[in-house]
Amino acid sequence: MTPHFDNTTDTDVTATVGRDVFLPCSVRHLGDRTVSWIRRPRQGIFNVLAVGRSPYTADGKFQPMHLDNSESWNLQIKDIRPEDAGVYECQVSTTPKISRHITLSVIESRARILGSPVLYVNQGGVLRLVCELSGPLTAKEFIFWYRNGRVLNYDSDLRKRMEISSNSSIFKNVVDKRKNNEQQTLRKVNADGSPQSELLSYGNKLKSRLVVTAMEASDSGNYTCQPSNALPDSIQVFVIINNDLPAAMQDSVMEISATTGNNVLSHTAVAFMATALPSLLHYFFGVR
Repeated sequence: MTPHFDNTTDTDVTATVGRDVFLPCSVRHLGDRTVSWIRRPRQGIFNVLAVGRSPYTADGKFQPMHLDNSESWNLQIKDIRPEDAGVYECQVSTTPKISRHITLSVIESRARILGSPVLYVNQGGVLRLVCELSGPLTAKEFIFWYRNGRVLNYDSDLRKRMEISSNSSIFKNVVDKRKNNEQQTLRKVNADGSPQSELLSYGNKLKSRLVVTAMEASDSGNYTCQPSNALPDSIQVFVIINNDLPAAMQDSVMEISATTGNNVLSHTAVAFMATALPSLLHYFFGVR
């Protein structure tokens, strides 16, 4: 049979600066033909990026992805930069050649957890984090929350004491338009209509809230807000037991990531920060 493209794959792909992206191309009945990836003309120049399974550039930025007995011949582009935007061509070596064009758009968006980089919560207290995503947003944007690298959106152990935004297919969107018509709230609810989480959209900003009640010592760690099409942000959370700072925090405070976050300080934590603040400012920002 004659080779032809699977026309159900996307021809418009959006990627975020600093992330990797896969451009899809699926060819049916390829036979002994070869699939190549070409960058469409920039200033009149065609760039061959990959031929078959082999990359055609030396910098490792472009990598063809194919599994045996698969119809997919995707192109991975690493560490996306603004100049990577443009039209890419997936070409099959038939006579005459057939091609499928994929347009790559590059956006520069970043998540930001509101507040300061370190958060202290007393045992039994409530953790509230708000992650704001601004800049160009895609129609398919969603946000995952992680703790110490583990995704929280579907964490069954936390579900009874957690509210979190989710893109799960078992949820449906309920739109609540406020009177001022400037704020729109997208609430995620279970199929039976009970509230599960909320995702707030403010014009070109997207906000996701994470709420965890009855905080325990095991809830301490690094919390990350990871959008689907933007750079993530993290915060370090410490649960204080009986108003005592954890020994682990005292040992590793200098390793805390200097990212944005939310902040709730106990009296003990305030005293600790007053003592440690000068060295922390010097360590993170070079301030003496």
